[in-house]
Amino acid sequence: MWYQQTLTLGPKIRGFHLVTDEILGQIRGLSGVKVGLLHLLLQHTFSFPDAQRKLRSHRPL
Repeated sequence: MWYQQTLTLGPKIRGFHLVTDEILGQIRGLSGVKVGLLHLLLQHTFSFPDAQRKLRSHRPL
């Protein structure tokens, strides 16, 4: 089973920003997921995602 959703992040000033909570808050049905793989595609941006570090604290390995 797979699921696709478009997320929109608010504007940020230049610098490093933790957006994990903003992403998790927009994903519908996340509480029902026990195991999965998340792919993020950043459109129209020069950003680089580093969500892995914080996501590990939300989900046991």
